Amino acid sequence: TPERMEFHFIDVDMNNATLVMDWAGIRLSLKVEADPTKQVMINIENALADAEEDDRWMVLRNAASFARDTKMTKEGLTWITESVKLKNDNWYSYWVYAQLLAQNGENKDAVSKAEKSIEIGLADAKESGSPFNYEERIKADIASWK
Repeated sequence: TPERMEFHFIDVDMNNATLVMDWAGIRLSLKVEADPTKQVMINIENALADAEEDDRWMVLRNAASFARDTKMTKEGLTWITESVKLKNDNWYSYWVYAQLLAQNGENKDAVSKAEKSIEIGLADAKESGSPFNYEERIKADIASWK
C-alpha cells in the first residue's frame, strides 16, 4: 500500500495549536503560536475609524460581543455603552450589554438590560410578523443571574 502523509492540528486554543505530520512511521510536531487578540484589536480600531456614522453603533456592538467572548469585560462595557447611546433599539445590543454586566458581577443591571432585550425583540417580532427566537435563551440568562 502506498504511504500516506497526514496533517492534523491538535491542542488547539485561542493562541496556540500543534501541527502534526505523520508519514512513513515518522511523526513531526510543530507548535504554532499567534496573538489573534492583538490583531482583532487593530481590526476593531480600523473598523471604528472607517465606520460610517450610521453604522458605528454596530461596529461597537460587534467589538463588545468579541470582548464578551474573550472576557475583556472592561473594554466590552465601554464599547457597548457607546453603542447603545448611538442606537438604543436593538435587542441584541442589550443582550450583549447584559452579558457583559453579568461578567462584571453587576447582575441586577444585567437582568434589567436582558429584560429590555426581550422587550425590544418581541416588539420587533410583532412588527415584522416573524418570531423572536431568543426569548427563552435570554430568560435562561436572567434566571442564572438572579
